Amino acid sequence: MLFWALIFLLNSVNGEEEKQFATVRLPSGFVKGETVQAEYGVVNVFRGIPYAEPPLSGLRFSSPHSKTSWSGVFDATNYRSSCSPNVTIIPRANDRQDEDCLYINVYADTRCNATNKCPVVFYVYGGSNVYLSATRFNETDMVEKFASHGIIFVLPAFRRGILGFLDLGRPFDDAPYNVGVYDLLMALRFVQRELPAIGADTKRITGFGHMSGAGILSLLMVSPAVEDKAFERIVLCSPMPTLGPHFNQLLSEQSLDRSHCAIRHGKVMEIRDRLQCLRELPFQELVQASMESNFLYKRVLPQSDDFIFPANTTSALFRDWKPIPMIVTVTKNEMPLSAFSDGSILEACVIFCRMLGYIREATVAECVREYKDTTEHTEAMAKDAFHSIAYMLAIMNQKVGGQSFFSVFTQDGANFHAADLMYLLGLHRRSLMSNHTIENEYEDQLMNDFYPAIFRNFILGSDTPLDGWSPVNHQGRNYLSTAFRTTGGENNLTIVRRPLLHPGETFNEQAVDFWLNKLASVEAEANNGENQPSLPIGPQIPVIPLPKDKDPQFTILFWVILGIACVLAIAVVLLVLPCFSHRDYEE
Repeated sequence: MLFWALIFLLNSVNGEEEKQFATVRLPSGFVKGETVQAEYGVVNVFRGIPYAEPPLSGLRFSSPHSKTSWSGVFDATNYRSSCSPNVTIIPRANDRQDEDCLYINVYADTRCNATNKCPVVFYVYGGSNVYLSATRFNETDMVEKFASHGIIFVLPAFRRGILGFLDLGRPFDDAPYNVGVYDLLMALRFVQRELPAIGADTKRITGFGHMSGAGILSLLMVSPAVEDKAFERIVLCSPMPTLGPHFNQLLSEQSLDRSHCAIRHGKVMEIRDRLQCLRELPFQELVQASMESNFLYKRVLPQSDDFIFPANTTSALFRDWKPIPMIVTVTKNEMPLSAFSDGSILEACVIFCRMLGYIREATVAECVREYKDTTEHTEAMAKDAFHSIAYMLAIMNQKVGGQSFFSVFTQDGANFHAADLMYLLGLHRRSLMSNHTIENEYEDQLMNDFYPAIFRNFILGSDTPLDGWSPVNHQGRNYLSTAFRTTGGENNLTIVRRPLLHPGETFNEQAVDFWLNKLASVEAEANNGENQPSLPIGPQIPVIPLPKDKDPQFTILFWVILGIACVLAIAVVLLVLPCFSHRDYEE
């Protein structure tokens, strides 16, 4: 027994000796990370550097407090706990969940230093502000595809769900709205303050986000809480920018009920007492209450406040948009409506119209009329809206003097929502989506090589991420479709389809025209009319008198009468003709 224990100990020591470590000095203290050899370079990986004090006890629901300096060497060789609830279809590298989660993962090319500054990627992940965490991405992909190419890739964790987006009906100084977004701002300050010590060029930060993360980034671009040019450029993948007051209040109130923090001893508790009750709950009880209140199964959204997002609509905030180099991407099929909402056409139309800045009930009614005809068309609504909202952002940026490159991921077997992340960051690969991923290993490898290179070129400062790729014009024309198709095997491989530039074209043009032009004209007409009702400010879904089709009973009756009339007319003709023929014969 002692012999095998010694063997195990020796193997453990040898395994540790095979790893290489690096210790760097940041303004806040020394940090130890692991040095990883990649195909194109050597990368120092820091798996969780604290950027804020743990938001525990009285700091739960508070905006983050900057991390104080530490003595000794902080060990960042292992990933920290996840901020997200432990319920997801995505395989996880780390299953631990804890409130002590405000850490930032840093992947830095060792060639980056004080005299050789490197651009930074500040990545904000999606997942409806509930799922995903900084621990669930593929480290190898981030190292091989980005960090080993002269880039510092940073991935901050931030509070999600009820912990990051609580709304009790009013904010408090120690419990403001959007504390998850405050976390991101603190992480950005950390990057600006601390990472120049390892070669970060803080004048060349690319904001990079997917879906809800891209939505938050687009809003931060016009937030007064973010200084001008904090981001040099931006990448928005399937962006869904949403803003309004009290989007999370109902879910928060449901969590209060399930955690017994709304009523005590038969009396309704004051709001301040409700907050204190939630703070005193054991962590797992709070998480369980939020899960039971559907916090996990609804979209949790940024909402209007007085500091970060001082506007009631995205369109009001976007009036201050400033030009920036930008890539906007979507996937060909994105997601069906049934995956985005409860299937209510009215609810979906309200949500998407708000994202596009439409506030009139007449506009929503026109949206419902357009999509209620067939089940297939209804399911296409979310896809059409995703494409149109992405185009709206691209065109808006182009019109104020920015450059917007538009890309559509069209690869067969991987053209649905978030599938593009398989080839950027290794997310979702061979998970429950395995029936949909590319089965052809050659196509898989071609995409793995091609797709990240576009974004690397952009991050590294290229004015044209791909030769010949033009930014969209003011009408949204010019895009790149990304797909490979091959035939044959290793010895006779033929590429029959490659990524293709579409100059002068708009992807899914009919749908984009409906959302950006047809509905805009309906909105304008309603704005010019009298007593035209607007959508309520907030998450409420109004009762809207929708356009009525013709009465089907009237339509049936019309055709029945018309048919009878035709039969009678034919009968009359048949009866009269013989009379004329007989008269002619007698004459």
